[in-house]
Amino acid sequence: MKQFLLLFSFLVGNLVFAQDYLIKERFDPDNFSDVKIDTASSNYHRLKSSWGLNTNLNEDDELISVWGSNLFSISYAYDKPLFKGFHWNFGIGYNWDNYRFKSRNDMMLHDSIGHDKVKFRIQYASLNTGFRLQTSKDYLTSFYLEVNGYFNVKTFTKYTTWDKLESMKIVNSASRLSYVNPYNYGFEAKIGYGSISFYSRYRLSNIFDSESGYRELPRLALGITLEVGEP
Repeated sequence: MKQFLLLFSFLVGNLVFAQDYLIKERFDPDNFSDVKIDTASSNYHRLKSSWGLNTNLNEDDELISVWGSNLFSISYAYDKPLFKGFHWNFGIGYNWDNYRFKSRNDMMLHDSIGHDKVKFRIQYASLNTGFRLQTSKDYLTSFYLEVNGYFNVKTFTKYTTWDKLESMKIVNSASRLSYVNPYNYGFEAKIGYGSISFYSRYRLSNIFDSESGYRELPRLALGITLEVGEP
């Protein structure tokens, strides 16, 4: 009987000590520092540079030479995480839009004479805002989809023609074009990884005043964006 009681006491003692050891290993507050909690990323700022081509990929491209009709923009964006993977951003920037017309009499803005080369340029100050979905907290290692709306304010316009007469090159230009609307707006969508993305932009408004009677230019632009940023 005494041997049985000793064996029973030994087993109970081991069981109690084992339970204390497991509880200490699992719930000791000293181990809480090892727990990592996934939180949203901090606000960050981005500088962006974009280049693209103005084109509608359809019949309107008969009005312009696509490879001579490009756009360039520089902008700053502020990014605010709302919840995991979902961000709101706001940006300001400056855009240069160029259109090179084909030799068509119905697209000569100041006359009905065909020219060797015709370019139409517009510059805008721009505001944009939208939302971004990304796969990780660090945008430099993240795939993302971004959709923005934009609003442009006209700052400069210029219409230039080039002609060659025998050995002479004749260049004529006009600026402050009253038939160009002072504002335009639209939306753009981007898909990318890290600092590189591809975008499409669609303009909802008209470039030319409705009273001018000029044919509207292509509304779609396709291009690439490079950006750098920091929290």
